[in-house]
Formats: sequence, structure tokens, C-alpha cells
Amino acid sequence: MRAGAYLLAHLLVSMIIVAICAAVQKVLLWDGDPKLFDAVPLRYVFDAIDLGILVAFLVFGTREAWKVFAEEMEQGDD
Repeated sequence: MRAGAYLLAHLLVSMIIVAICAAVQKVLLWDGDPKLFDAVPLRYVFDAIDLGILVAFLVFGTREAWKVFAEEMEQGDD
């Protein structure tokens, strides 16, 4: 149960952060598609940020849930 709660908490936090990034992206892209250093479209940067957040929270959330699950199994064996 605790492992699922950890995974759900990480999922919820990542969704909130991605929603905030999407809101900032909409505000910055309101007037068009600006480029970073006149080379890279700003939307690519935000897409990379979203992907990085999701991957990081998926990896760390799963790792934390696995650790909690292993602790629960260890305590159950005693």
C-alpha cells in the first residue's frame, strides 16, 4: 500500500509541474514561436523540459516505490 502511495505521489507532483510548465509555455508563446538564441524554437525547449520531468519522476518514483516495497517484504518475513 505504501509503495503505491509513493508512486501515486510522484505521479501527482510530476503532473502538477508539467501543468505549470505548460502554462508558462502558453504565456511565452502567446505572440508566436520565439527562438532561443535565434536558433532553437522555444517550444522544443519546453518539450524537452516536460520529457525530462516525466522521465525523472518515473525513474525516481518507481525506484522509491520499489525500495518501500522491498522494506515491506523484509518486515513481513520477520
